[in-house]
Amino acid sequence: MKPTERKEIARSWLASLLLGLLGHRYNGIAISSSGVTLLSRAPRQIAFNDITHPLKVTKTLGKPSVVITIRQANEIKVVGFKRSDAVDFVTSANDAWRRHFVEQVDRADGELRTLAETVGHLNQPKRYPSACLLQPFLVRANDVAEKLPAEIPNGVLPLEQQKVLNQVLAFQKEPGRMREAAIKSFTGTELCEFKGFFDTIESNPLTSEQRLAVITDEDATLELVENPDYEVVELGEAGIAEHRCGACGGRPPLLPGHRRSGIEDAASHPPRGRDAQAAHRRPE
Repeated sequence: MKPTERKEIARSWLASLLLGLLGHRYNGIAISSSGVTLLSRAPRQIAFNDITHPLKVTKTLGKPSVVITIRQANEIKVVGFKRSDAVDFVTSANDAWRRHFVEQVDRADGELRTLAETVGHLNQPKRYPSACLLQPFLVRANDVAEKLPAEIPNGVLPLEQQKVLNQVLAFQKEPGRMREAAIKSFTGTELCEFKGFFDTIESNPLTSEQRLAVITDEDATLELVENPDYEVVELGEAGIAEHRCGACGGRPPLLPGHRRSGIEDAASHPPRGRDAQAAHRRPE
C-alpha cells in the first residue's frame, strides 16, 4: 500500500501530558519549506542541511517515535504517535529532505557538468596543464562549491549526479595534486610520441632535461592559487573563458577536442621573461 503523504503529525493531549512529565516536551513534528519543525510551546526548527541521515521510526518507552539524526551524530526523538502516522510522516519527510539537496545541485548542474568535463580531460591531457589554463576553472569550481551545502549526505543524490559533483569537488579541494598527476601523464605521453624527433633533432640526442624543457609550458614553476590577481573574462562561445593578467598574457582554457602538442604550444607561446614568472610564483 502506498504511504499517505503527511506534512504534520501530533500526539494526543493525554500522551502529551504523560510524556511531557517524562521529559519529552515535543508533542508533534511538521515539514517546513527548509526543514522540519518540532512542535511545542517553544518550537524548534531543524534545517534539512543539518539532518545527516534519513528520519526513521523506532520505539521509545514502548511507543512509536520519530528519530532525527543531526550533526555530530546527535539524535532527537519525538515520541508518542500511531505507528502508521509515524511511518507515513517519515516517508514524506525523507522525500522532502532528499529533494532539498537534489534541487540545489540541479540549479548548478550546467556549471558542474562543464567543470567535470574539463576536469575529466586531466586524466589524459592533450596539452600541457599549465596553471594559467586551469586557474579560471578553479575559480569557477570555488564559486559553485560556495553555493552548495557544505555537506551532502551519502545516498541523497542520484548516482550520476553524485559522480559529477565528486569530480568537481575533488578538483576544487586538491587542484595541485590533480594538476601534478596530469603533468606526469602529459609529459610521459609527449616524451614517447616525440622520441624519434628528440633523438634526431641534433647530432647528439637531447638530454632528459632538454626534452622536458621542450614539452613543458613556460609556467611549469607556477601554481594554482585560490584568489588569483587577474580578471576572468567570458568570451562569446559558451564555456570558454580566459584570464587577463598582463604578466603572462592570458590564454584560452583546455576545451573538449582541443589538441595541441607541447612543441606547438611552446612555439606559439614563448617565455615572457623572469618578470612574468615572478608574478605568479609562490611567495617565498
